[in-house]
Amino acid sequence: MSTKEPTLSGDSPLAKPKREEFARLAAKDAYTDVAIAERLGITRKTCTRWRQDPLIAARVKFLKKQRAERTASEPLLRNITAVNLTRNDIIEGLLAEANAVKPSHARIAAWNSLAEIYLLKARNIEDLRNGIGWTEDELEYANRTGLVPPRVAALIGATKLQDLAEQDFAREQSRNTKRPRVS
Repeated sequence: MSTKEPTLSGDSPLAKPKREEFARLAAKDAYTDVAIAERLGITRKTCTRWRQDPLIAARVKFLKKQRAERTASEPLLRNITAVNLTRNDIIEGLLAEANAVKPSHARIAAWNSLAEIYLLKARNIEDLRNGIGWTEDELEYANRTGLVPPRVAALIGATKLQDLAEQDFAREQSRNTKRPRVS
């Protein structure tokens, strides 16, 4: 029997991104309400209130069930522990290691590997355009304001996310018109 997914549109509380993110984090069972509140910039009381909201509770239940079904169908995933590292943790770790007095080549190599895994190293302007190399704070700023963070904007020549999307669309259209048609 399949459970119907709680709605994410219209006047639903889940239409609000913070509430959907709350449901996603709560479904993981890897975070306390205090950690979720801090991560989302809300109070612990709000977490408690949202946990009691029937639609949000249904969404959490749905996401937990979905995760359980996925884990059951993929036995190797059962023993994997969730990683609670953020982009900022990696950046701060690299900074702390870089400022350490003693040599720390192995630790720096490990942090650099993590930075690559988390796509924190932009190799070119295209990577920056795609959000690779942005800090967590820059991503949050862009989502909240619709603006490209100043550090990135100076490099890619777009100040609004909308401008960035339009430039990407124009570039894709240009690529498509330059390709010869094969009949």
